Amino acid sequence: MTAMLEIVDLSAGYGEVRVLDAVSLDVARGSITALVGSNGAGKTTLMRTVAGLLPANEGGILFGGTDLAGAPPHERVGCGLSLVPEGRLIFPAFSVEENLRIGATAFHARPRLAARIEEMYALFPILKQRRRQQGGTLSGGEQQMLAIARGLMSCPRLLLLDEPSLGLAPAVAQSLFETIVRIRSTGVTVFVVEQDIRSTLEIADSAYVLENGRIVMADTAAELLQDPQVRQAYLGL
Repeated sequence: MTAMLEIVDLSAGYGEVRVLDAVSLDVARGSITALVGSNGAGKTTLMRTVAGLLPANEGGILFGGTDLAGAPPHERVGCGLSLVPEGRLIFPAFSVEENLRIGATAFHARPRLAARIEEMYALFPILKQRRRQQGGTLSGGEQQMLAIARGLMSCPRLLLLDEPSLGLAPAVAQSLFETIVRIRSTGVTVFVVEQDIRSTLEIADSAYVLENGRIVMADTAAELLQDPQVRQAYLGL
């Protein structure tokens, strides 16, 4: 498949602290691609750098063949890239529907605002029931649904999900992974960072393992799920 996102020898970090070291990976158009690894491996740093929230020190980020070097976050959203950050970060004092409207600030998303809201309510029916409820009063799982729906309001071609199952009960997390598969079926490419490695590899097409800021393994998700090293190091088998 054609690559929608190409990361080439990317290095980034915080001040003088280098977190990512020459990371290269591809996210195929129409796929679910997973980035897995232990805490502190640099997964969130990679997502923040792709979204433009952190500058790249070296290397390139190509999105649909366009070099994103120097592009601010709002321009990346305008190109069709949307990040759902770790920790949800919804606006707790705003209603569910107000949160969704905020997600449609990209110019190309504004004409479809009303229709897009209805699409989000179809994808997450509980949000329609809660449409006038303040975001901060939702359960953790409902807040994560809202965060993802808000990310989808910009009509992205590529959705970046950073630890979407973090802090969720197992049954809620499982439902969330099923939703990610449904999102891909709508034509949105998904790049997901997760600590729940088994569940992520079960829904992904391809996957990369990041350790200490470097890619140490890459294969189809099915192959990595059966790899003895992955099973021992990350699945406890």
